[in-house]
Amino acid sequence: CTVCDAKPAAEREANWKFFEEIEGFDYNDPACHVACGGTVTKVAGDARNHAGDCENDKITVYKCDKHTVYIIYNEGKQHAINNALYEPAIDPTCDTPGYVGYEQCNLCDYKKGIHSSKGGLIEALGHDWDMTTYVEAFEPTCTEDGSIGYGKCIREGCGYVFGEKTAEYRIMPCLGHSMLLMQDVNPDANNGLEWAVTCTKYAYNHYACARCEYGVWQKYAPATGHDLDYADPAHKPTCTEKGVLTCQNPDCGYGFATYTEIVAKLPHIDPYGNEIHCINEDFYCFECCGPIFDVTTGKFTGKYTEAPIDARESHVDVTTVISPNVCGGYYYEIYVCNSCGEFWNEGDMGYVDHYVLNDHWKVISVATPSAPGVEALICEKCGAIVETREIAYTG
Repeated sequence: CTVCDAKPAAEREANWKFFEEIEGFDYNDPACHVACGGTVTKVAGDARNHAGDCENDKITVYKCDKHTVYIIYNEGKQHAINNALYEPAIDPTCDTPGYVGYEQCNLCDYKKGIHSSKGGLIEALGHDWDMTTYVEAFEPTCTEDGSIGYGKCIREGCGYVFGEKTAEYRIMPCLGHSMLLMQDVNPDANNGLEWAVTCTKYAYNHYACARCEYGVWQKYAPATGHDLDYADPAHKPTCTEKGVLTCQNPDCGYGFATYTEIVAKLPHIDPYGNEIHCINEDFYCFECCGPIFDVTTGKFTGKYTEAPIDARESHVDVTTVISPNVCGGYYYEIYVCNSCGEFWNEGDMGYVDHYVLNDHWKVISVATPSAPGVEALICEKCGAIVETREIAYTG
């Protein structure tokens, strides 16, 4: 600059130092000089001035009277912009998207940016929260409180605030469960449990929350208990066979089978309706079991009684017989009335032991080279094994 060069060196240095000390100062921007209190005027007739076109930058020469410098202001190439296609660039904000903008020259192939028809969208920035005070909002649930939260955006030009800064006013109380009777909502959705009462199960109502997974079953009627009866007359008990009671409810609900219950045998009954007790396993009551000892056949077919001795004196034509001798049991002297068939005994006559020949050992398991054998004494009457001993193995 001829003006600056003509000045003393100290003054020139002071001017440049002034420029350097101003933050953001652009030497070639007239606005910066005006902001510093200078008066800027265009230097007409300067050879460097150029209106600009598609190939040349627009140059304007200004002079600042305060700084006594020339300003070469370059505004770039000056294209003939197509106004029909022109879209200005828009900066995005916290909640509004922006666009990169678009311009196109009518005289050359110059293009800048992206037309909105082909994109060019810049996503909204989102708020820049002050994290020292930020509290995130969350919805209340059935069992947990929620919060409306609090936040203040510190991005320049925004200042958006949401929620409540005071903690106690941010709280949204929990909602509690909203229970529905599921049988009303869907009668088939019983989750494998019975709606109706059964013999062994309560009837239940299924309630479920409309908002969460919470559910509950509530009893509303007790189990009825089994309706027991004999399914067939043959199932009734006798003095020799146990009975079987069966639940008559078709929807018994007892596991996978209808519930049954065993009934004990009935007692033996004499002709007078009194309970009697068989004197051993070969004696049965005539009314329900038979047979009882028959003198002619050697089998028991009569009626057994435990009537007192004096009551039996009225019987006539009484025959005395001996009960069969059975190994390992007692035998009796039996009195049989040939007129009415009743019989009785006056007590046992002795115990019947096994009949064994002491030297008559019989081999029941042959010894081998690797294992001993077994021989036994066997009752000659009933065939029961009375005693055993080992036979040494052969080696």
